[in-house]
Formats: sequence, C-alpha cells, structure tokens
Amino acid sequence: MAIPKKAFILYCPCQPDQLIPNVNLVTLKGCSGQIILEKEEGKEDDTTILQLLGLYPQKNQLKSNFKERFHDMSLAIISNHKSTTEITQQLGCFHEKIDSIEQINKVLNDEFKIVFVDFTGYPEPWKFINELIKNKDKDIIQCIISSYTPSTVQHYFLPRQSYLMKNGSEVTTNPNLELMYSYLHAGSARVDLATTFNLQEIEYNGSNGKILAWHFLAEIGNKLGFIPKYGA
Repeated sequence: MAIPKKAFILYCPCQPDQLIPNVNLVTLKGCSGQIILEKEEGKEDDTTILQLLGLYPQKNQLKSNFKERFHDMSLAIISNHKSTTEITQQLGCFHEKIDSIEQINKVLNDEFKIVFVDFTGYPEPWKFINELIKNKDKDIIQCIISSYTPSTVQHYFLPRQSYLMKNGSEVTTNPNLELMYSYLHAGSARVDLATTFNLQEIEYNGSNGKILAWHFLAEIGNKLGFIPKYGA
C-alpha cells in the first residue's frame, strides 16, 4: 500500500448549492462516509473544527494535546473564521486567511503534512472548493467534508456501534448535526459505489460507514505513518 505524502482537507458547513464536477470526481474515484459529532456541552460555540482535529472537549493546552496524539504531524490551517483562528493561536500552528487558489496551493506545496481549509463564513464556498480540488497530486489524500441535518428516524435495536465509542467509553452524539465526506488517495483508498457528493449517494453507496469525529484525523495520521490505527 502506497503511503501518501500529505493530506488536503476541505471543510464547508453548508451543502453544495451549485454544480461541483471536480468534487464529484473525488467521490466517484474514492470512498465516502459519515462523521458523527459528539454532543456539545451547554451553549458553547460550534466545536466542529475542534472535533475534526481530534481535540474535543479540550479547550486549553491544545498544542500539547495535539502533540501527544499526533506526535510530529505538522498542521497548517487556512480559515477566515474567528473561532478557528483562535484554535490555531492555541495550537501554535501555521495559519492564513483564505485569499486565493494560488495561495492555498502554495501552502499545499510546503512541508506541512496536514493542510486543513475551513470555509466557515466564506462567500460562495463551493465555487472555490470545486476549482481548488482540481488536478491535485495523486500522492496527496484529498478529503472534502460537509454538514447535514440527520433524519429523526431512530434505530432502537442496533447493537452498540463503534462510532459511539471513544477511549473505551460510549459518548453522547449530536442529534442535530452530522458530517459527510469523500476521500481519495489512489494508493490507499478503496473505491465504492458513490458517484456524487450528496447525502443520499454517500449514505447508501459509501463504503466507509460512520466514524466518530474523534477518530477522523487519527485515521489520516495513521495513513501518513504518524500514529497507530485506533483500536489496534
């Protein structure tokens, strides 16, 4: 199995509102699934980015906690959002505001192992994302994430699912918000039957199932060779 050079993660809190052929190509050629978020405590700010970075519910000492989990895996975050910027300040990682495709490609060509772009609050994000994801290096993990509101259908008789587990204990999940994602790396990712980046396709044809957000970056870190696979 080929080891990717780095990971390029694009997160947008809204679903696509226009044609996204380049994004759909990632779905078609790669594999897709859903990311389950933990229920937030009280009336705190949105914690999606913190959860995707594998740090929730930590609010202090983020730099040392990231180092403890992910060792020397270098991180660059590009975002205009205030709370994400505050996270980068605590992490002490590279941060820039979203400016242009050329700017982000320049960061992607630098030495960072994870380049995470957060489009929260960015106008017309899918036009930008669709262009940004085009013709990327095959040695790079490409991952596109978007949110959706889950259905209210309850599955009462399912056994306890792995995506409910964190450090050996069951967590309470967010009933109002979940994430969907498509993932592509020619050397390590399987190919499933999902063909377009939308919830119906990913839910019914994606092969990755559901994963707790706590494990998301750990899985990528494992593919990059920085940490053991969770559960191993």
